[in-house]
Amino acid sequence: MINKSTRAAASGKNEATHATAQADRLLHFLVVNRLIGSRCRTGHTARDLMRKGLIKGIRINERVIRYSENSVLALIAGRAADAQPELTPEQHLDRAMTKLCEDFPSKADLDLDLELLAISLRTDVNEDQKAYLAGEARRAHATRKEVSA
Repeated sequence: MINKSTRAAASGKNEATHATAQADRLLHFLVVNRLIGSRCRTGHTARDLMRKGLIKGIRINERVIRYSENSVLALIAGRAADAQPELTPEQHLDRAMTKLCEDFPSKADLDLDLELLAISLRTDVNEDQKAYLAGEARRAHATRKEVSA
């Protein structure tokens, strides 16, 4: 169970804990289990809390995970840590691809650029007619974007 000193430390009322709040220690899963009152002797409880984003986990290598003391104490105090849940490799790849593709123009924008280039290369119309055709192409492009959105 959680003793009084653990609750005081979690709430920030303990001055010794408050003074060392800047230095966040990394805890073994057994210590995390003891602090939250779990009798489990495996790392599953702490790992599940980390995956849910309730405590912050730091991966030391592919097998070892340590947990942020401040995030565990915040969980005990009733305020969830602002930790992000651990992502799978597929989720990391998906985020990277999304970020990469944000800078590429859409097919509609490329079609508009191609149409404007074709208008500017026309020799059978004068400059005023080219400007009018380019304006019509831009208006049609804006209308297509509104309809698709």
